[in-house]
Amino acid sequence: FNREPGRGSYTDLFYVKPYHRIAPYLVGIALGYMIHIKKKKESGKKTRCKIPRQVECLVSWFLGIALVVSAVYGVYTSYKEDGRPFNKAENIIYGTFRHFVWGLALAWVIYACNKGYGSLVNKFLSASYWIPLSRLTYGAYLLHAIVLIVYFGSLQHTTEYSDKNLAFYYVDVVAMSYAAAFILAIGVEFPTMQLENV
Repeated sequence: FNREPGRGSYTDLFYVKPYHRIAPYLVGIALGYMIHIKKKKESGKKTRCKIPRQVECLVSWFLGIALVVSAVYGVYTSYKEDGRPFNKAENIIYGTFRHFVWGLALAWVIYACNKGYGSLVNKFLSASYWIPLSRLTYGAYLLHAIVLIVYFGSLQHTTEYSDKNLAFYYVDVVAMSYAAAFILAIGVEFPTMQLENV
């Protein structure tokens, strides 16, 4: 949220702009279309793939995990105290592709579960205990920016960025975002849903 003289902040220029986050959205649309088209083509036809299913599954999961790790931890070493910061080209490449790569990784999980490659992952993600959280997720997404501003804006001391502190901040912000989403759901969403039944 800091602003350099003569330049806009990262938040103003990138973080809140819808086009900054369009890559995962477009990947999701493309995946949905691809699954729809494949279902039409595969109805009544046998697949001609010569690669054994287990090999295809293992290679695909390896690539999916590599995408997640690169998107999330790609900058980890440059933020360490003794790490080398990214140069301008590396910053541009990472900033350009990180959301797209994250979208591809999530698309792979969805595709794998849809095609039967998910096994344990599919069972875990399909478990019934996720249902209450799934009803609050959109509210948590809408409110998390406000929670971040209030949380970090109300700190009475300087923040020391360490792995441990960031882990605690993450847990705090997620818990507060879901608590705020629960209040929003009880106060607005659920009563509005009841109005539709009238």
